[in-house]
Amino acid sequence: MRHVTASRVCSYGLALLCGAQPLPAVCNDFHDFDFAIGDFGARILHLQHTPGRPDDWTVWTGRVVAAKVWGGRANIQEIDVSAPSGPIEELRLCLFQPRTRQWHLYWADSDDGVLAKPMIGGFDGGAGSFYDQEDYRSRAIFVRDLYSQITPRSYHWQQAFSSDGGTTWEPNWNVTLTRESSRSAGPPQTKKSSAAADPQSHAFNFTWGDWRTDTRGRVTVRKLWGGRADLEETETKGSHGPRRELTLRLYDPTARQWYLYRANGADGVLDEPLIGDFRDGRGVFYGQDIHAGHSVFVRNVYFDITADSYRFEQAVSPDGGRTWRTDFTTHLTRVGR
Repeated sequence: MRHVTASRVCSYGLALLCGAQPLPAVCNDFHDFDFAIGDFGARILHLQHTPGRPDDWTVWTGRVVAAKVWGGRANIQEIDVSAPSGPIEELRLCLFQPRTRQWHLYWADSDDGVLAKPMIGGFDGGAGSFYDQEDYRSRAIFVRDLYSQITPRSYHWQQAFSSDGGTTWEPNWNVTLTRESSRSAGPPQTKKSSAAADPQSHAFNFTWGDWRTDTRGRVTVRKLWGGRADLEETETKGSHGPRRELTLRLYDPTARQWYLYRANGADGVLDEPLIGDFRDGRGVFYGQDIHAGHSVFVRNVYFDITADSYRFEQAVSPDGGRTWRTDFTTHLTRVGR
């Protein structure tokens, strides 16, 4: 249970990352999260449930570093928390969907590198609310994130859950975030883990930086979690104007595989991930999608990798992987080296 299990420290990551609002979000726009961009220190009150003992609020500290994507229509936030059980490392990707004028907030923990389902909502009257439904001890509950007391230098976040359909809410996180600088001072310190020594966990290091493609596009990749995740922004020019996409790549240290989540700027919808790994200098990733109204398998391949260039190919298979048809390929060359 990512949000409400008080004994699981990673629920904090949801807490610190973004803001939101109830479903009729007519006033939302893609500047909603401007207040959260930058470098923040966090004072965290966490409700600890211990069987046979009264509930106890404990005090933790943390740091959140947030950066804009797509001019503010998305943002990526890295979270570093000092907890009694050890450091916690999480991130959240926030995507604005222009059709519904709502925000979708996705979070991940570096222990498994898998995105959880989003909380959905937006802002109204200077405060933000997000909601989702989850299972807790085999029962369905509602979960709510509230962002309030927003100033140029600070904001407050609270998480609560409801087991009675939203009639009453029980908080289990209260976090005050205070800006440390107007500009990010760099990524948080990453925790030490066995994944850091795993060569597969740094397989995408070659992509960091700025690139141009032979299809008149530009690609920028920023590293996250010290390289065990990254965010790729792509812009290409077409007959209908620029097309923007982003890909969040997360490493699962248990499975020793990468998860590639992609969204496009037109609708802000995050696709199901492609999953795979690198072997013998090639990265191969598989997933499933709808193509021309039919379910197909999708394959992405990274190959011919050097310090200053690499190739990317996408192919689809309508027959369960027996045959593959390439529908896109490009050659990328590093900019500025």
